[in-house]
Amino acid sequence: MAEANEQEDFSWIQDSILQDRELSPYLEDVPSNIRVLYIYTNEHYSIGKVRKEMLDVSNGVFSREMLAETIAANRTHDGLKYRFACAFYYITNCSASQVIAYGEDKTHVLEAQLQDISVLEDLSVPSCAKMLQKLNAVYVVFQRLKSSSCKKVTRKVRFEVPSGRKTRRL
Repeated sequence: MAEANEQEDFSWIQDSILQDRELSPYLEDVPSNIRVLYIYTNEHYSIGKVRKEMLDVSNGVFSREMLAETIAANRTHDGLKYRFACAFYYITNCSASQVIAYGEDKTHVLEAQLQDISVLEDLSVPSCAKMLQKLNAVYVVFQRLKSSSCKKVTRKVRFEVPSGRKTRRL
């Protein structure tokens, strides 16, 4: 009988573990990686291709050096050269309590914003609910360079000298 009482006394631990598993998607955490989408456009900014990859974030900071390296490494795609046009970041910085309040009462608003990224500054990645971390993404837009056939060609101009005149050569 004493063993039954001891097992009942520790049943709250199992209940707590189960509750933690249910709430784990709502808990806040600083993301360890971030999704980067490369958008390749033509000369008129019509989207041709989109590529994505996951990059590591250390201590909640996406460094400017890492951003510059990814831009330089992805300027060519499928044998075509592109120029960097712009970069922006979609942030959802909602706490777990905001997500739960939104689920219970649809009048609450989940905060999200789109902001330009300066290549000269580090990007801080805020902590948010684990279930919303996949929405955070960096978008890098590249514009295709004009092909060499579109370049203007300089043609030689030849002047005809009247037949009676001779020109002196140097």
